[in-house]
Amino acid sequence: MSQRASRRFQWPLFVGLALVFVLTLLPFYLTLANSLKYRMQITMNIWIPTPPFHFDNYARAFREIWRGLFNSVFVTACIILGALLCSSLAAYSFARFSFPGKTFLYFSIIAFLMIPGFLTLIPQFMLFRDMKLLNTYPCIILPVIATTAVMPTIFFRTFFEGLPKSLLESAEIEGAGELRIFFQIVLPLSKSMIGTVVILTGLAGWNNYIWPLVTLTDRAIMPVILQLRYIPEGTLEGMGPRLAGYTIASVPLVVLFAIATKPFIRGVTSGAIKL
Repeated sequence: MSQRASRRFQWPLFVGLALVFVLTLLPFYLTLANSLKYRMQITMNIWIPTPPFHFDNYARAFREIWRGLFNSVFVTACIILGALLCSSLAAYSFARFSFPGKTFLYFSIIAFLMIPGFLTLIPQFMLFRDMKLLNTYPCIILPVIATTAVMPTIFFRTFFEGLPKSLLESAEIEGAGELRIFFQIVLPLSKSMIGTVVILTGLAGWNNYIWPLVTLTDRAIMPVILQLRYIPEGTLEGMGPRLAGYTIASVPLVVLFAIATKPFIRGVTSGAIKL
């Protein structure tokens, strides 16, 4: 096939990619453009930013959600660290050791992916109620760690099994213990995998809505995803301050993705999500 014919077949792919790109960014563009407007400006022209720009929308929104931002950052950081630690240690055990019931236990963990979250919502709520942990940080951290650590365990095990066994055996010969091998050799070699898990668990923790909605009534510990509903819609401002709150709430996720995007791409392209 000639180069000209090859280009003829490629242009529909470029058009499709451009269409997906526009459809993906369009909601973000509309949110950002209208977060600087008052009600009548949004009603008159929703598509194009029109002066005067009302940056006071951001001030109003920030006053309502600043505590929620702190809560979300703290909770999401705990979820990421907890999921990373639990899943990597579990995966290292599956990849490194042989013990009775290993296969059964591993497939039991995979089976948790088949259970809908709504099915365990009420029993989980009753458990934390009986433990008197409602309206606490552990209540919105521990269950999410338990649910988000399942898929990373599969990822980490696949990755750890691909590491050279001779490297780990050499460390054993030098007298290194299992924990030292894990923290000083295995984890530093797993940066691409860690980036993948950080983004996946970070998104799950930050966007977790149903569980905090069910278990929290104290606004002081509510994450930002719940605090957004407290942003008032005035007669003059309309949805402007709330759209500004959505924009502010998305900034930490953008920062997280900017930091972990390269390891994430390397992890995906090296087979990080291959079962």
